[in-house]
Amino acid sequence: MAIYRPDLLFIEMTKACDYTCLHCRASSIRFPSRFELNIKDINKIIDGIISGSRENKRYPQVIITGGDPLMSPVFRQTVELLHDNGINFSVSPAVTDKLNTEILSFLMDNEMSSMSISLDGQPEIHDEIRRMPGLFRETLFAMSTIKDFGIKLQVNSTVMKRNILDFPFILKILREYQIRTWEVFFLITTGRGKGEKPISSAESEDFLKYLIHVEASGTAIRTVEAPEYRRMKQMAMEGMDMTGGEVFQELIHRSEDLNISGLMRAAPFPVNGRKIKTGFISSTGDVSVSGLFNLRVGNVRDTPLDTIFNGNPILDTLDNNMNLKGKCRKCRYINLCGGSRARAYAETGDYLGEDSMCAYIPSLNEEIILA
Repeated sequence: MAIYRPDLLFIEMTKACDYTCLHCRASSIRFPSRFELNIKDINKIIDGIISGSRENKRYPQVIITGGDPLMSPVFRQTVELLHDNGINFSVSPAVTDKLNTEILSFLMDNEMSSMSISLDGQPEIHDEIRRMPGLFRETLFAMSTIKDFGIKLQVNSTVMKRNILDFPFILKILREYQIRTWEVFFLITTGRGKGEKPISSAESEDFLKYLIHVEASGTAIRTVEAPEYRRMKQMAMEGMDMTGGEVFQELIHRSEDLNISGLMRAAPFPVNGRKIKTGFISSTGDVSVSGLFNLRVGNVRDTPLDTIFNGNPILDTLDNNMNLKGKCRKCRYINLCGGSRARAYAETGDYLGEDSMCAYIPSLNEEIILA
């Protein structure tokens, strides 16, 4: 059995958050729970990170998340422990009065590597999704303050039926604030997200083609639960036409109306051939592949983290794409993509099944492309 080595390790400090977002995978609560991670748990996690990295001397990048991690009573101690042990970390906070200059100074003193802020559409759409009137305006103010501190900032956005046509507007803001990295989450119907409508497979193809043009014109794109983007990038390199249907045309039209230049002139780019592996530790210590993939593989309170990642049968199964089923198993892009395991699990209960968001149909004579 192999050792699962995540490149990114997400630690959900708490489920507490002042927001009650419509798509929240964590089903956030208003106040921290006494059952959530304490400093003893954090020390165990850090010990597991260090122990699991002795051979290759490479720690995963830790992302401190929530809920709103700033609401955790052990947030500051966690930051100091990560810093003192030489573990790079990022923070993904909510925009509230807790995200102030004092906390930004503290994070800079502890050498935080980056921060991410969520932005999900035009003012009325963003505030509606976050169920927080006036939040869009406060988010832009927070972005300015973070940039003034010299902190590397990325924007996170979740695409769903409700806001798919708002993405040119978000891109306009990224360009205005000179933010180079855009992490685009594709809705998984888990938590409160069960009440939201994901985009269809046809809309996804159009949207991914739009992202191809966005990235080729200078904005780094990371997708979450859309490994099909890697397939789309390979297709672009193979010369496939990267124009699309009605949704694609509308996204380009809205971009042009916002004076976003260069989208249709940029050339394709090489595919990043290595998949990013992730790990996730919940606020009660459960370990899974990601916060959107609710398949528990252990708990740090009863098993060391490095032991959980060493030879776990579920992780071993996921690590071998030959275990996939349906059209994913037959697809020539299996090792570039492999489909969203979180979506398959959320929709069918079978984490090895097909990804319903993928519109690609493998032909009978396809050859597998190795990553």
